[in-house]
Amino acid sequence: MAKVLVVDDSTSVRKVLERLLAARGLQVVTAQDAEEGLKMATDESPDLVIADVVMPGMSGFEMCQLLRLNQRFRDTPVILISGIMDDKTLIQAQSVGANGVISKPFTPDTLYPKIEQALSKAPAAAVATPASVAVPA
Repeated sequence: MAKVLVVDDSTSVRKVLERLLAARGLQVVTAQDAEEGLKMATDESPDLVIADVVMPGMSGFEMCQLLRLNQRFRDTPVILISGIMDDKTLIQAQSVGANGVISKPFTPDTLYPKIEQALSKAPAAAVATPASVAVPA
């Protein structure tokens, strides 16, 4: 059973993700900020990290970058969640080595394919190129 670390400062987002991921047979551990997320990653060795971009203190971008600098987590897939889906967000996500970005609000239809792709470690269209992203209304 794959283990997913969910890092988000919103309790409701953590609970929704936990419920959706558990329904897919995934083990879920959660953290309320990036600092706690880094500690949980070390303690739990997740197969996938899902992190919010905007959190108090360290951002999801910074967390992803720190994970990529650590040999142990260099290949652990990281999916970022953002309420702002623009070229700047996508470029920054790509620059820190994220495997994808999911826009908030998300649905199971937008969430599951990214998670399955990340867990299969299939060569991803990692972060979509800015020109090919449809911005939700």
